[in-house]
Amino acid sequence: MTLHEIKPVATLRTPVVEIAPVTRESDLNAELDSKVSELRRRMAEEGRGEGLRIKLADQSVADLSLVIESEEEGLLQDARVNVASGSYDLALELLDELLELAPRHQEGRYLTACCHYGKGGDGLRHALRLLRPLRDEPLAEELAEQVRQLRAELRRVLTPSEVIEFAALAQADRGAATARMREFIELAPEEGSCYQVLAISLASTGAAEEALAVVEGGLAVAEQDRAPVEALARRLRIMLLRPRAAAALDAFKTGGYERALAELRRLEPRWRGLPVARDLDDYLAELAATGRLAAPKVPFDRAEDLYSLIAEQEASIALTLLNEGRMEQAEPLLTAALGYVPLFPWMNFLYALCLYLRGGDTVRSGRAVEIALRDPTIAQAAELRQAIMAQREAQLINPLVLRFNAILEHVPAEGHTAESLDQMAQRLRALGEEVPGLHQRMLTPAGEATLERLSEAVRTNLIDVLELMEFAQLSEEFGQIMSQARGVPGSRLRARLSALDGKVRRRARDADVGRKHFDDLTAAIRQAMAALGEQDLVVRFNALFEGRPPDRWRLSQELDAIASEIPGVRSSANPDTVRRLDDLDQAIRRIKRQIS
Repeated sequence: MTLHEIKPVATLRTPVVEIAPVTRESDLNAELDSKVSELRRRMAEEGRGEGLRIKLADQSVADLSLVIESEEEGLLQDARVNVASGSYDLALELLDELLELAPRHQEGRYLTACCHYGKGGDGLRHALRLLRPLRDEPLAEELAEQVRQLRAELRRVLTPSEVIEFAALAQADRGAATARMREFIELAPEEGSCYQVLAISLASTGAAEEALAVVEGGLAVAEQDRAPVEALARRLRIMLLRPRAAAALDAFKTGGYERALAELRRLEPRWRGLPVARDLDDYLAELAATGRLAAPKVPFDRAEDLYSLIAEQEASIALTLLNEGRMEQAEPLLTAALGYVPLFPWMNFLYALCLYLRGGDTVRSGRAVEIALRDPTIAQAAELRQAIMAQREAQLINPLVLRFNAILEHVPAEGHTAESLDQMAQRLRALGEEVPGLHQRMLTPAGEATLERLSEAVRTNLIDVLELMEFAQLSEEFGQIMSQARGVPGSRLRARLSALDGKVRRRARDADVGRKHFDDLTAAIRQAMAALGEQDLVVRFNALFEGRPPDRWRLSQELDAIASEIPGVRSSANPDTVRRLDDLDQAIRRIKRQIS
């Protein structure tokens, strides 16, 4: 008997996390690219639409029956009619005449802008330029609302293309791009995106103070997209403060909290008064008082600013190392940095990623990624958490899977010994006892499925080994009976074989994968019993003709009795025994014909 077909269990694979290259939101070039992509999508989704439906101020076209009191009023009325009908060239001629008579005429300037807006193309920027002074002039309520609506529509249409053109032009001629954007900001001071991209461009060339002046000026007037401008202002302040606070930060990182506080308070009032500097002052004062490191007691966004001020440079270096595949150099740097900013989400994300890529301690990487998940801007933290969970499961399951497969690799195709089977059963039992305890530690469906496959494979193979062991014992007993057959009375031998046959048949009913082998052993036992039966019949046949033969009637009766038993013996006999039984049957038939 041999083991059933051996099928190794596949190990649990750790998923590949596509986080290359990793980027940080504070990467200014990446932020500029992101803004340009965002505005391209906006342009594609919105287009120009149906445009603004222009509502004329003061008098309507229906009022033309009124007496016109002056030449200016007549020109204004005619211009309104032409603007309303879309006759922009004729309306512009009338408005030129009107503005020659009254250069500061507010509705005349507004209607001129309407004409250029209606004509489109380069006229859009000119329309915005015409409306810019009206933004700051006192206007009648209805006209003020019309100016506001038209300026908003022009900004919506022009701002995305201006930003995209700025980004493209800045690569070839940064000075020209900067001048153009400053001009557009003058025309549309409400657009936060313009301050954002201009400041990013300036900061990327090292002009961080000028960039900060741009965003702070923008925050005073911007109405659209203020949030990214505020975030950029915070980052620029941190960027400018970091080298000025270097002595304080170095002291903090070595645990010299009092010295760090003293160094921080030597800064100029302008820098010491920044919100992040005040938070750092409070943080250092608390640490100096307690003498032990603790998390800053500020809201999450302000804590992020603090962490960025303290450790963004270390994070940037580690990020470069990770993107270059130098995890072994990144890990000690990240470990050291987490010693003084243990709750910095971005640093924890990088640390978790580093450990994951190195196949390291999943307990530490799991703790780190949970901290990283506190920052919703780290988009891939959730994906990394899933990967770490799978890696943790693989580290638990795969050693057991490899042990199981190793057990099967050393199984010979046949010729098992009792000792080898016993050793194999013990190893499978020990392995099977470890599997149930892992179920509660599984975190993903893939891990649970792999554990189930391993558990079933261990169970099936253990049953197979145990059946093989029992089969070997029964086969050995059969061999012993047959080896001792010479000199043993046939009746006693048949009794022993019959008892063994009963044991084998009962075991065959309960067998799983090895039932066929038990059935084959049953057949062998019954063939042996048939051979004994055949021998007994031959002995009885020969005895009839030894000494004085019986009378014909008694001889016929004895021969009939022997012949009647031949089919029963023949049913389980092997071919050789069947052939001898057939010969015996033919001999009985010949004698019966002779004496009849």
